[in-house]
Amino acid sequence: MKQVVLSPRTGVLTVADVPVPRVRPGTVLVHNAVSIVSAGTERSVIRLAGQSLLGKARARPDLVREALNKMRRDGLRATVRESFRRLEMAQPLGYSSAGTVLATGAGVDAIAPGDRVACAGAGFANHAEVVVVPRQSCVPLPPAVSMEAGAFAMLGAIALHGVRRASAALGETVAVLGLGLLGQLTVQLLRAAGCRVVAYDPAPARAALAADLGADAAVTDPAAASAAVLRLSGGIGADAVIITASTAGNAPIELAADLARARGTVVMVGVTGMEIPRRAFWKKELAFVLSRASGPGAEEAAYERRGAEYPPGYVRWTAGRNMAAFVAEVARGAVRTEPLVTHRFPIDRARDAYALIRGGAPHLAVVLTYPEAAPKERTVPLPRPQAASGPGLGIGVIGSGLFAQTVLLPALRQIPGLRFRGIAGASGLSARNAADRLGFEFCATDADAVLGDGHVQAVVIATRNDTHASLVEAALRAGKHVFVEKPLALSPAELGRVLAAYGASPRVVVVGFNRRYSPIVRRVKAFLGDEHPLTLAYHVNAGAVEAEHWVHDPVEGGGRWLGEGGHFVDLLQYLAGADPVEVFARASAPEGAPGASFVVSLAFGDGSAGTIVYADGADRAAWRERLDVFGRGVACTLEDFRRVTFARGGRVRRVTLAEAARGHKEELAAWVAAVRGQAPPPVEMSAYAANAACCFAVLESARSGAPVAVAPPGAERERGG
Repeated sequence: MKQVVLSPRTGVLTVADVPVPRVRPGTVLVHNAVSIVSAGTERSVIRLAGQSLLGKARARPDLVREALNKMRRDGLRATVRESFRRLEMAQPLGYSSAGTVLATGAGVDAIAPGDRVACAGAGFANHAEVVVVPRQSCVPLPPAVSMEAGAFAMLGAIALHGVRRASAALGETVAVLGLGLLGQLTVQLLRAAGCRVVAYDPAPARAALAADLGADAAVTDPAAASAAVLRLSGGIGADAVIITASTAGNAPIELAADLARARGTVVMVGVTGMEIPRRAFWKKELAFVLSRASGPGAEEAAYERRGAEYPPGYVRWTAGRNMAAFVAEVARGAVRTEPLVTHRFPIDRARDAYALIRGGAPHLAVVLTYPEAAPKERTVPLPRPQAASGPGLGIGVIGSGLFAQTVLLPALRQIPGLRFRGIAGASGLSARNAADRLGFEFCATDADAVLGDGHVQAVVIATRNDTHASLVEAALRAGKHVFVEKPLALSPAELGRVLAAYGASPRVVVVGFNRRYSPIVRRVKAFLGDEHPLTLAYHVNAGAVEAEHWVHDPVEGGGRWLGEGGHFVDLLQYLAGADPVEVFARASAPEGAPGASFVVSLAFGDGSAGTIVYADGADRAAWRERLDVFGRGVACTLEDFRRVTFARGGRVRRVTLAEAARGHKEELAAWVAAVRGQAPPPVEMSAYAANAACCFAVLESARSGAPVAVAPPGAERERGG
């Protein structure tokens, strides 16, 4: 299928051929008929992408600070390398569309295949032939509303939420500053609410259009705007001023202060300078209000991705209800969208549409249209020269997210003799992007395309945590060797099924606990020699992950500890040379925080003792991981896999690497060597089972307040391998 994509590095737009996405639980699969190009929002995204690195840095100082912190920890080369890899990941465009439902996922009701719907949301309602949209961001279209009008629903909901934030009531006077798409929709919604509307924009054509759409006064001069407000309000001033302009200047806020009455409200819907003229606002005691997107729930993962609903008694107007209300206003004729459309382009000519917008030609709503027949292909072949070059170990990948594209796959690419056969991802765009950058022969949105391919001998699984166990099972049953990112499983039941599948298969399985493979960790292991038992203290500054991130979801992510804790347990297993046999854990979590910090004490089978202090939400401007190891007559401290201090016989030796080396490349090389039969599996499955059981025991101990024995299920094979 066709999809409009943007290169964040160069700002170049393309119409890519990507696999059709799959419907997922709680989502709706929609064949787009129309999508709206939001000239203001999308133009700013494209402008940023087209800037130099210095320009990008000036626009996003928050990302610069993050990069500087990473550079201090990991070194300059590692930071630059990862930054450029991120910039190579293509970005979807679009957030307001309409089309026909092709399929619905589990848990979706009130919408069925064949229904006409409006779709919303950045990353969901993209400029693409087929999109997957969360149920909460999808509303049915009445027969009286055309697909083109329905495609305005997201923009209409943004305008409507701004009106609600202004608390505009019947008979009040409201000024609208900026008469682009949002401004024209706002004018009509205010008129439908019974308000007197003063519309202002320096462009005469836009002011004239606002007058045609019902504004009581439409002007192009600030003095005329002031005069119109005073006339319509009886000398009082505007009860509210809604700013829908897009400009870097501060003039709209200054004009809003002049137009508003005493104790009036100024609402920011657009994007302008925000230097509040204090005296003007103070003198009138004005309220300044920001309006976020289309209403409560917008850009909130619990609402958009996990289907949480806000009861009307507590949150009357959510983003979805605002969309439905806007569509209803269109259906009854109170809002007209046809006069807003100035240009229409088929999806194949999307680059022409954006060239028009960037070229400054007069335009308002620019519409993209799509073919009537819905594409169906979930696999896109990409012929590569290497496909005909002869045999190689056929690699398939399931998962094409940020970690896979920026860390795992570039490391795998450095191993010679591999044939990069196919990659599957939840997003067709991310799968295509990874396939193009790394040389895969096909991309897909269905894992079965990889698992069922006869040229694939080994599979890398880098999906979200809740799918790891089932995909490992499926891959083993398909006869594939497996590398799976941590965690191996999120529950004892999942772990049991994985071990059963492993026991019935001769294939190699490696779990992505990379730290034991780090070159600097190998130096620590060699330094310790046969010294046992050890005393180990591992401090992990895990940093903060936003509350809405999927890793906190108990189903999808399992929580941060299950998602990450195995890394740290595994490193202690490696250094001790033994598995944990008992744990005792305490958890601490600030009230309302999505995650928890843990202090974990571990006893190992060889008599070693370890502690893991896992701090969720700390400031990562300092070090990230620090490990102290003590034995008889020896001590060493490892910091961020870049610096280590060795002490023995009263002498201290320090080693600092040019950049942090966390072992990803070495880990994948060890897996490939085992798959080829050149080396034994680097870690026994029994150690992985003990690791998973230990992580489960940590949570059980934190709940019960008592020590818990680590009792992994068996990991024996039915036959050798």
